Amino acid sequence: MIGLGVSIDAVISYFRGVSTNGFPTLVILLLLGFGAIMLSLGIIGVYIAQIYDEIKGRPQYIIGKKIE
Repeated sequence: MIGLGVSIDAVISYFRGVSTNGFPTLVILLLLGFGAIMLSLGIIGVYIAQIYDEIKGRPQYIIGKKIE
């Protein structure tokens, strides 16, 4: 989200003629690229956490009393 906001600001400053050459491209590539990497790492982390919970082999609930 921050990368998108800064990218929009960099593009606007580029069209105004305020920024230096190549700076908006560098900002857009770095912030959006690292943002995508962090998002994908978060998704992978959630997936691994679900695998870890499944591997533990514990029941999803605890049986208080068994009726025979």
